[in-house]
This record gives sequence, structure tokens and C-alpha cells, in this order.
Amino acid sequence: MIDPEKWAEQMDGELRRKDESAAAQGEVFLAKRKLLDTHTPLLWKQLVASLTDFAAAFNKRRGNTLTIEDDGGDLFCIRRSSDAGAALLSATFYHLENRVGILIQPGSCFRNYTAKVIPGSGEGIVCLVWENPETGNKSQIAIDEIASAALEELIKTIP
Repeated sequence: MIDPEKWAEQMDGELRRKDESAAAQGEVFLAKRKLLDTHTPLLWKQLVASLTDFAAAFNKRRGNTLTIEDDGGDLFCIRRSSDAGAALLSATFYHLENRVGILIQPGSCFRNYTAKVIPGSGEGIVCLVWENPETGNKSQIAIDEIASAALEELIKTIP
């Protein structure tokens, strides 16, 4: 025969462990979210600075062929100066999703880079990650690699 008191004690213990586990998971989620919300805007600023540096270096060699349009906010554009409407790189920072999108037109080359917390020393490291839509493989990408690849794509789309 099952003792009701022991059964109630056992069930209470299981529910407490489940509640504690859920609370711990919630705390981890909130800590990661805080880390992302703090560090992703810094990654955005680094990306804008890197795109600016690469464009300036290209302009120095090619005579100001790229025009930078920076509103100081969530949108950063570079266009080929000689064909004002033809080729455009648009980088957009999506705060709520902690991601950056880069669109290059014409050609509609689009890439999303999502900020992720990579386990490491302390709280972890926040970096931008690209997920290959064909394979699902995820790659951590350095800011300078994102900037140089995007500008290379922009420059090569121009006849």
C-alpha cells in the first residue's frame, strides 16, 4: 500500500526540483540576453567602423569611388559614387533580434549575422555568427571579414 504522506513528499520534491531547474534556466536566459543587449551594439559600431575603414582605403587607391551614408543609427550604406542608384550596400542593425543584415543590390546578395554568446571565460564572449542557409552550418565570423567580404561583393557587382 502507498503511504499518502510519502507520496506527497516525493511529488513535492520532484516539483521543487523542476521549479528550481526552470528558475535556473530563466536566470541563464536573462544573463545571456543582458550580455547580448550590452555587447551587440558594440559589434555594430565595430562593423560600421570597419566598413568605413575599408571603404576609405579603397577610395584612397581608386579616387573616392565609394560614398558612405551613415545616419549614426541603425542603417549604414555605401554606394558606388559614379552610379548613384545602381549599386548599394545596406547594413542594418536589428536591436530586438540582436542581428545585423547586409544587403547588396543589384543582385540581392543578403546575409544575416546573429549575435551569439559563445561559452568562454567569465560570462562568455559575444560574436557575430552566420548560418549557411543551404547546409545549416554556423560560422563565427570576424568583423573585418564581414566588412571586406561585403565590400568585395559590392565592388564586384559593378560592371
